[in-house]
Amino acid sequence: MNIQKSLQSVGQVLVKNSPAILTGLGCAGVATTAFFTGHATLKAYKLIKIEEEDNDKILTGQEIVMLTWKIFIPPVVMGATSMACIIGANSINTSRNAALAALYSLSETTFREYKEKVVEQIGRNKELQVRDLVAKDRLDKNPVGDRTVIITGNGDVLCYDTLSDRYFRSSAEKIRQQVLDLGYRLRSEMWLDLNEFYDAVGLGSTKLGYQMGFDLDRTRNGNIEVEYSTHLAPNNEPCLSVEATVYPKHTR
Repeated sequence: MNIQKSLQSVGQVLVKNSPAILTGLGCAGVATTAFFTGHATLKAYKLIKIEEEDNDKILTGQEIVMLTWKIFIPPVVMGATSMACIIGANSINTSRNAALAALYSLSETTFREYKEKVVEQIGRNKELQVRDLVAKDRLDKNPVGDRTVIITGNGDVLCYDTLSDRYFRSSAEKIRQQVLDLGYRLRSEMWLDLNEFYDAVGLGSTKLGYQMGFDLDRTRNGNIEVEYSTHLAPNNEPCLSVEATVYPKHTR
């Protein structure tokens, strides 16, 4: 029974990590193919020389192929196997990404329906109060303390970006204007990386910013959605919490 469970566990690990395993095998196979090819080429060269010396003539292309083709079978097989591993890894990743995209779309739809129903049941004002409480909890859990506050040159109000967990100084008017400007671009370009927003407000690019962004097809009236709420930071300084609604780039 324990052996069966162990085998099942090993099988699950192999399936879970199959793209990485296949990619590793493919990379190793490429290196091995190069080695086999070099070895086969040297062996074929020597064989051709011996044949030409024994027959005192220069072999034709067809004669060379007939003489040496078997020598190149191992590198050809290894090369084909390596390609199969790499293609297999890519196929598995593509299938998994498609499944994740479908799951994300379902989750997004469910969340939007839930959010609309909450607003319908408790009212817009109470829903905003709940959202403000969530933003306040985030500020309390991520206090400014001794952390670096980015100076953007756009204002002196303490601001907090919830997605990248960064504090910066700007102004509500400036941020709203930058969001409006980006909205015009979004309506013409259909998609904008989150880093476009970060660069506009003076925060600078992040790794997350390349993976997420604004999708015109998912916005309301073609506008970039940014939620704002004002609270007292743990150091008792007024702080504007900023949260942009973004979507994964791979779902486009």
